Amino acid sequence: MKKSVKILLSVATFAYDPYTCSLQNLINPGSCNPNLVPNGEYACQALPNVRVNGELVCVEYY
Repeated sequence: MKKSVKILLSVATFAYDPYTCSLQNLINPGSCNPNLVPNGEYACQALPNVRVNGELVCVEYY
């Protein structure tokens, strides 16, 4: 019983993690929609918590 509760809590903890959401979308596209922020410089939507060299990482282009 305790093991199943720990598993359930760990899944709930990572359910809204942007990294987990990105991995989930790689496996099943469109299954997880995180809050995206617009990036006007590159005309895209980016994940707010994911940065490479200080730049937002685009995940959808418009």
